[in-house]
Amino acid sequence: MIVWLYGKEGSGLLVQSIRALRAATTRLPYVMVAAIASLLTLALDVYIFGCRYV
Repeated sequence: MIVWLYGKEGSGLLVQSIRALRAATTRLPYVMVAAIASLLTLALDVYIFGCRYV
């Protein structure tokens, strides 16, 4: 599990992006939300791999 804590200063664009994603996904069927979550998890795994070995 990855937990992300952030300060309010300097992260306005990121917070707005997350709020927009949340607003869009709350109305989607569970299967589509699960697919989006899987894609985001895959992207995070690739990023973590790159940070460790590249």
